[in-house]
Amino acid sequence: MTVLAERSRSAYADLAALYDLWVADSRYRAWLVGLVGLAREHGLAGARVLDVGCGTGLSTVPLLELGLDVTACDPAPEMLAQAELKIGQRATLVDAGLPRLPVLGEFDLVLAANDVINHVLDAERLCDAVASMAANLATHGLLLLDASTLATYRGLFAISHCREARDAVFVWRGMAPRDFAPGALAEGVLDAFSCEPGGSWRRISSRFVQRHHPHAELMEAFDRADLEVLAVLGQHGDGRRDPRARAHQARLRRPPTVTHHSDHSERRKPRWSRSGRSGPASSRSSSSRRAAEPTAGGASR
Repeated sequence: MTVLAERSRSAYADLAALYDLWVADSRYRAWLVGLVGLAREHGLAGARVLDVGCGTGLSTVPLLELGLDVTACDPAPEMLAQAELKIGQRATLVDAGLPRLPVLGEFDLVLAANDVINHVLDAERLCDAVASMAANLATHGLLLLDASTLATYRGLFAISHCREARDAVFVWRGMAPRDFAPGALAEGVLDAFSCEPGGSWRRISSRFVQRHHPHAELMEAFDRADLEVLAVLGQHGDGRRDPRARAHQARLRRPPTVTHHSDHSERRKPRWSRSGRSGPASSRSSSSRRAAEPTAGGASR
């Protein structure tokens, strides 16, 4: 099975039941509404969306509330189980992930939000990840993804902090240096303490590893996937766009030709299905498509 990185997959699997408490302060709905609005500004007309790295469904729910037809995938079955509790039968959930995402259908929007791409840990796999997402685009489709900037790794990944949530305490230890270098790997450890029945406490320790992808490497990955950048935009976590923003960026791309080989029937697999892993299809299509990308920070997705 192909996953983002085995360590990251395991970290999210261990944390799945407590993940929503850890990110409870995140403004997912405002952020996702802003991203969909951005995609529509650049020509998104259809409603078929692939939510890559959906985690516990926090990004999927706002998409459904916007009336979109959503297929969501994640390489951690434990996270998908949490997503299903929220979503029920309203979306198709698939056990699949980057860097070699299988072809799951032809989508008007392929979305990889909240630093999913930063779990791909080297430049070559970055190219594979972008190409496999492009392979899922319908004619005139958009690819929208975010990638954390240096500010995230010199900030969140370089500090330690503690916070309490309902019946849980989270201790984050960032291990990156303040002078974190472009293209380097950043690590952080999250210790989650949850109150168990009877008053005892359980500790879950999860190690997160991410890579900062320099702008030039992202551009190279887009070029190799036959994608043309439409826009690069700063964006805050609440959905506000700001060209000066350091923690979030947005990229939109239009491919004159894109690789794809898909059947719409592939999109309606049994809930939630374990998809066979494969790389982008080798056949070429002359159809025109578009794609988009923003950046988000943090040890969450």
